[in-house]
Amino acid sequence: SIGYPSSQTKLELRPTMAPKEKRSAKEEKVDILEPIEVKEGPLRPYLDIETSKELIESRAPSTLFEKGLLAVLVVVGAITRFHRLEIPTNVIDNETVVGNIISKYINREFFVGITPPLAHLAYSFVSVFNGFDGSFPFQPVGHPYPNKVPYATFRFFASFLGLLTVILFYSTLRVSGVRAIVAFAISLALIFENGYVTISRYIFDESPYMFFIALAIYLFKRSQ
Repeated sequence: SIGYPSSQTKLELRPTMAPKEKRSAKEEKVDILEPIEVKEGPLRPYLDIETSKELIESRAPSTLFEKGLLAVLVVVGAITRFHRLEIPTNVIDNETVVGNIISKYINREFFVGITPPLAHLAYSFVSVFNGFDGSFPFQPVGHPYPNKVPYATFRFFASFLGLLTVILFYSTLRVSGVRAIVAFAISLALIFENGYVTISRYIFDESPYMFFIALAIYLFKRSQ
């Protein structure tokens, strides 16, 4: 049985923890760190990061094997980009925008553009050689191209820049120190990338932009 204390029993409560001792005012003060003495260290020469001439030559496509890899990239890239550029024979989406700007450049019309003019000026420069007079407005979407509009030449220009971008991509990897077979495999994957193939086969402004960006990166890596 359990016994309960009677009313006459006195309960004595004992503290389970000792009371916190009071600290003196000196102990409450935060310790102040002594000032650190800074001395002048020894002189060390700067690190020479200039790439040697021998290393640059070793990364250039000088061997027959690497020249063969470049040839494969050029052939495969040309097939995926130049094959049947004349199809479709109708104006597709975004060709209306770029083609209309090309016509305005040729006709010397004032307009306000929302994109950088480099790609459109490049296409306008191509029109000097293919005989386009700027009379076709590239509208509406789905309209058949007239015989006098050399749309295949504009598409060939975009495809050619897309092919050069692949070669610049491979060269940038080699200059950066990547092995030839690894750079070849990555560049081959870029050739078959569906989105990049698409923008390289039509009159889009992305292909010139990517070419000039790739050229700038390659020249930067080459100058290091």
